[in-house]
Amino acid sequence: MIKLNKVIKIINLQNKKSYLRKITNNPKVFEDHLGNSIKKEDIINKEYGINLSSYIIVKPSIDDFVLYYWKRKTQIVYPKDASYIITKLGLNYESKILEIATGSGVMTLFLAKTVFPNGKIVSVEKNYDFLKNAIKNLEDFDQTFETNYIGIINFFISNNINFLKGSFDAIFLDIPNPIEVIKQAHKLLRASGFLVCVLPTTNQVCEFLKTISNNYIDIDVEEIMLRKYKPNYERLRPNDIMTAHTTYIISAKKYLD
Repeated sequence: MIKLNKVIKIINLQNKKSYLRKITNNPKVFEDHLGNSIKKEDIINKEYGINLSSYIIVKPSIDDFVLYYWKRKTQIVYPKDASYIITKLGLNYESKILEIATGSGVMTLFLAKTVFPNGKIVSVEKNYDFLKNAIKNLEDFDQTFETNYIGIINFFISNNINFLKGSFDAIFLDIPNPIEVIKQAHKLLRASGFLVCVLPTTNQVCEFLKTISNNYIDIDVEEIMLRKYKPNYERLRPNDIMTAHTTYIISAKKYLD
């Protein structure tokens, strides 16, 4: 059901262009260059998939939301990488995970959907502006995030870890210099716990591998390439633009000293 304050995807039936819009108290939700408009009264409390002559209204996927609506204060983890990272973190609906750092909140969203409802996420971010933006992004997404399983904290883990009680099943690192926090993170990760770090360049990867080589096993370095195709059954072919390298994904498991 289409409700107020939800984000919808509007698809043009002629040219297949799409637009993401949030339904607010503004009477007009959308208007194109030809003057065709979509009013709130036309779609509110209607089912997704409604046909408005020139446009179809559908519910956006996480992919739509993250790539085309998410407000970015930082470089994001792309959905093609995020989905694979979830598998490398070994998560389930009861996992307890530490995320360093929240950034724009994309990975927080994927983690939340994976460990809901019995797991626990602690996400730390030292930049308060990034934190506020991430919280707004999560609130705009079409899901209720309960405070009993997700906690976002304005904090940098290299300062003090005493308040982070207990151990985590997995830790995800997405900061420019993970070596600054790896010792503290190591103390918080249970034995055989999963560690995943994303880094953009090979020299950073090499330094990180050198740092974790004595305390971690089953180490992988990977990257994900994604090539989409034009969905035309008469002449199927790849899109002209490909999403190639976005990040290196380093995964490992902690073993006892």
